[in-house]
Amino acid sequence: MLRFPVGIVKKDIVRYHDRMSARFLNADRDTPLLFPVDLREWLPEDHLVHFVVDVIEQLDRGGFKANNTGSGNDQHPPRMMVMLLAYCYATGRMSSRVIEGATYTDAAVRYI
Repeated sequence: MLRFPVGIVKKDIVRYHDRMSARFLNADRDTPLLFPVDLREWLPEDHLVHFVVDVIEQLDRGGFKANNTGSGNDQHPPRMMVMLLAYCYATGRMSSRVIEGATYTDAAVRYI
């Protein structure tokens, strides 16, 4: 475990919290864009993900329910979650951890 002088650490932490709220994300505009402006540029027109998105967009929304308790972070749209599950199941990803990993690495999953 690293140990730092208590006075310096406390001083930096307090100064940090005085300058910026811990609830905001850092908006770093100096970092170059790592993705194309449109993720569809990375996917061929006949890719399975386009079919899944088109089919699920046509589903009736009446069966989808949202958590209205008001706790936690903002929710993802139910239709998007169904798209994610349908595409990942169709491509053989059944584990929630594998699906989460795909959200970081797979362009088709990121498109959803």
